[in-house]
Amino acid sequence: MNNRGWLKAVLIALLALVLLRLPALWHPILDVDEAIYGLFARIWFDGGIPYINCVETKPLGIYLIFGTIFSIAGRFNMIAVHIFTIAIVGLTAYVLYLIARDLYSSRRAGFWAALFYAVFTTTYIPKVIATTIEPIMLLPVALQFYFWLRFEREGKRSLAILSGLMFGGACLFKYQAGINLFIMLAYLGIAKPLFSRGKPYLENWRGFGKFIAGSVIPPIIMIAYLAYDHALDGFIYWNIKGNFDYIQEGAASISLIHQIFTRVAPYIVSTLLIWVLCATRLFKIFKERSAISAPELLIVIWFFLSIVPVSTGHRFYGHYFLLLLPAMSVLSGKIAADVFELADAKWLKRNIVIWIILPAIVFTVARLFITPIHAATGEDNIENYKPLATYVAEHTDPKDRIVAWGYAPLVYWYSERLPGTRFFWSDVLTGRVPGLKGDEGKD
Repeated sequence: MNNRGWLKAVLIALLALVLLRLPALWHPILDVDEAIYGLFARIWFDGGIPYINCVETKPLGIYLIFGTIFSIAGRFNMIAVHIFTIAIVGLTAYVLYLIARDLYSSRRAGFWAALFYAVFTTTYIPKVIATTIEPIMLLPVALQFYFWLRFEREGKRSLAILSGLMFGGACLFKYQAGINLFIMLAYLGIAKPLFSRGKPYLENWRGFGKFIAGSVIPPIIMIAYLAYDHALDGFIYWNIKGNFDYIQEGAASISLIHQIFTRVAPYIVSTLLIWVLCATRLFKIFKERSAISAPELLIVIWFFLSIVPVSTGHRFYGHYFLLLLPAMSVLSGKIAADVFELADAKWLKRNIVIWIILPAIVFTVARLFITPIHAATGEDNIENYKPLATYVAEHTDPKDRIVAWGYAPLVYWYSERLPGTRFFWSDVLTGRVPGLKGDEGKD
């Protein structure tokens, strides 16, 4: 790629990033989780105590992001949150570009990795472009592996510490990021010895010690804050026990086979190209073992072990699948780069372009018709809550608190009224909150 070609490539990636996420700029709420995170952030930043005055089952990371944006751009400004998300996805794509570029010594492979991530984080159900936790969390996840690979090349222990900091930071968004510790252990304990022995191998383990030292810093800061605010018991109850019960409940009550056919298969079809390219690279690696390096083996382990948090609890929500895309984008970038470096194979090149453009257009156009799509698929229709929220706003004072019984956090958000209970939703019949049974979950 010459400089002119490279400039065109960058513009293509930026256009894909922005155009495919434009619908997020005229839909303030794309997923009900956004309303829940926003309400928690509002209560916390208005002086409430997290896990005491507002209850949810996530660590503080996502609420900190929402609250900070609201403090700068307006207390109910979800469009600003979506703009922030576009920037975060773009930065993550850039980090994946750096990983693939350095891994394969190819800017072309880096470009494809970035483009695949920008495109295929949008090609699924309409609300997959919402600001859920995964698209934010994946930036520190990608940085964790980027800094670690740089540490292995350059030997600077500060890079290992940075890698650990990114891992610890990712865990403050969602505990699923904890799988990255096992990825590192599998890489260093099983895969790395195949390529490196003696002093270099020992140096990697010393670096891992620095990684661990860096990783504990973000959780320590969060725990110290919660202890200072006398919220640690609530955090342990709602986060640790609440998450465990939520996962256990899903695994016990949801059919895995049913979910594979109704959620996993549609997702694979929606992102078919990247699955084909990734599978092609994996096949080549396992057929020609000499074709893989230790750093690429880390990416392979990253992909396979990321399947674990995606499938835990059998729910397979659309945003869960995003955890697979960074590693898949890097591996697929290599195959796409190889294809486009060939002098012929025009039909292969044409098919790659078609299977990028086609799903991108289909799913972006679908977001213009979110309401009828939700009605046709039986999804909860966000628009249905607006009339009730308007009525509430017209008949209450902005300082009033209200209670919306059942699964209706959108009533609070659209009416711009905070809940009069510490829970944002409850079981319609019994008043229980997610993942807890009996009377223990009642307010």
